[in-house]
Amino acid sequence: MEEKLEKIAFKRDGIEAMRYEDQYISRFGSHFSIKFDPEMRTGGVMPVGLGPNNAFAPLYLGFDIEEESVTSRWSLPVNYSWPFNKEEKAIRDFDIVRTMNRAKLISREDHSGLEVSFEFVSPFYPRDREISTAPFFYIRALLKNTSQEPLKGSVYIGLEDLKEKIRDDRGNIILSVPFAAAFRGPEMKPGRLLNYDLAVALTSGEAQAYRFDNISAYWDTHAVRYDLKPGEEFEKEFIFACYLTDESIVKYHGEDCDFYYKDHFFNVEEVIDFARENRQEILRKTDLFDSLFLNSSLPEEIRNFIAWNFHIYLGATWLLKHPLGRTFYTCYEGGTGYFSTIDVEYNLAPFYALFWPQLIADQLDIWAETYEKGNSERPFAFGSEHRIMEHDVGGGFEIDEQIYILGPMPVEENSNFILLNYLYYSYTGSLEYFEKHRQLCLDLADYIIDSDVNGNGLPDIGTNNTLDCFEDLYKDIEDQVFLGIKAGTALLVLARMLKDCDLQEESDRYSLRAREIFTTIDEKGWKEDHYILTLSDRKPEGWDGKSPLTTNGMAYLFFTGQELPLERSRLREDLTESAHDYTMWPSMGVWRDLVGCYFDLEPAGTYDFRPDFRGDMYPRSFNSLGMIQAYPGISISIPDGEIKISRRKDGRFPLTAFANWNSEKIPWIELKDGLAEITGQTERLTKMKVVIE
Repeated sequence: MEEKLEKIAFKRDGIEAMRYEDQYISRFGSHFSIKFDPEMRTGGVMPVGLGPNNAFAPLYLGFDIEEESVTSRWSLPVNYSWPFNKEEKAIRDFDIVRTMNRAKLISREDHSGLEVSFEFVSPFYPRDREISTAPFFYIRALLKNTSQEPLKGSVYIGLEDLKEKIRDDRGNIILSVPFAAAFRGPEMKPGRLLNYDLAVALTSGEAQAYRFDNISAYWDTHAVRYDLKPGEEFEKEFIFACYLTDESIVKYHGEDCDFYYKDHFFNVEEVIDFARENRQEILRKTDLFDSLFLNSSLPEEIRNFIAWNFHIYLGATWLLKHPLGRTFYTCYEGGTGYFSTIDVEYNLAPFYALFWPQLIADQLDIWAETYEKGNSERPFAFGSEHRIMEHDVGGGFEIDEQIYILGPMPVEENSNFILLNYLYYSYTGSLEYFEKHRQLCLDLADYIIDSDVNGNGLPDIGTNNTLDCFEDLYKDIEDQVFLGIKAGTALLVLARMLKDCDLQEESDRYSLRAREIFTTIDEKGWKEDHYILTLSDRKPEGWDGKSPLTTNGMAYLFFTGQELPLERSRLREDLTESAHDYTMWPSMGVWRDLVGCYFDLEPAGTYDFRPDFRGDMYPRSFNSLGMIQAYPGISISIPDGEIKISRRKDGRFPLTAFANWNSEKIPWIELKDGLAEITGQTERLTKMKVVIE
């Protein structure tokens, strides 16, 4: 095993040291992202259209300084890694300071006493589809004269001067360009050449039209003059927008679907008009969303880590409109191109629960409809009575059936579907979607029960799981403790939902089977100070080792304040022992930290990031957003009417699950000396009681 780990061990960094990873700022649901690379591996700043594998967008962003008879020009290395002529220099050394909705690139170059930064703003506001999906960024040029002499020059933003480019009567520069949309996967699904309109504009004021070349290209730009005395500052805001001109971006079970934003904007000019005319409201809501994290008592390194993950996640999201009028959400597994991979969505669900539960509901419907359809490509893996939830629901540009070539992960994915139903119920109080999919949940649960062949409760077949880069000891061996806990937890929460539907007899059946699993783990799975990896009679090398995966499948119980099926003191000790253990997927380490907070353990913050997943927007650790609730030990169950506090951590934290987003009213809870005070009450919150454990 040591030899195996040596081959796949990667750089280990704390959560405060993320610069070596790709960084993005992205739009929700519309596949418009900008990639920042301070290490200049891929050119510095890379606007991308549909995911990370596209060519560079032809954008220019820069400024010049007029000094006596010499004018020096600097630009962000956007379309090309650096200009080829001596008169222009690239800002190749910059720092990135980010929030949830902003990324500020601060130049560390010498600009003759001119401090320079460019701030990219990506508006996002929970449940506001129009603001969150409109495909544009605000870009702010921020200059400050720190020298003892006056400084003057111009700031430029523009597009490559090609024959497909126009300047319209409102001063917008518009360029029609094709992008090749490719994927690291998926199997059997081709990429496409997509046609976009790109546009740059000012939010207000006027600019001169300025055309120039820097040998690498001809540019048509807006040029805005600045003239700064010592100590003075200059700010100018631009809009960078895109619009997919092709019809039908995704086929959903044979039906053509478009991006949701195309239902509101007819062309890229209308996107720009929206950004201009609604700027005040857009930025107010953008600032409010940012403030939920900036004004919380989360440690700065955790806030930064969440914000970094947020835009990797956003770059993989789709909000689509069905031709029959239904709006629905799905998400790529990063650059792999698989739609709604259910094990990834299990990790993303804390965000959905706390900010936008409908995003869970949309995908529950997609999974159920795809399950019902079956899988023509792999009838041997599924079949008409397969009772196995698919790993994904399609890929590339088609939502129709699983295409992941390694096949299903039966017990884990079945458990994930049930658990996601439960999380939606816990954070909305609505059984609507569970009742809609109840029979499916029962079928999947029965498969979990039938997967136990040797009678100890734990699954023996269908145990292939998401740890697909590990040896069999982790990946698909029988009687896994990690998988047994997730399966048992799924049966427990299924029993809870059945009970709340007044189906007590069925509830008792699944509750009993769950207890059998946890009794076996309790009696046979504990060794001195940790839970072992597997109870398999084969006892392969390392079978009794410790693992940070133990509580992964139990995480939703902590989020919802439910009774734990295993001894609390043992779980705490197990987590303590595995705090710095190796994990292949960083989300696993994040889950360990999230659950650890409920045991009053500080996050270890030691995760491993696979280098082969860099550059593809894989939302590998966005479950970190759950820290906004887990760090203070907050659990929420709307059906139980309780907010539980299980950690003695003073601080101030938003209760976003009870926000009234329409009225922009978000309650906060302040914890101090074992007491809790709530401000900004909302109607939904008045029905809850706070319990401090």
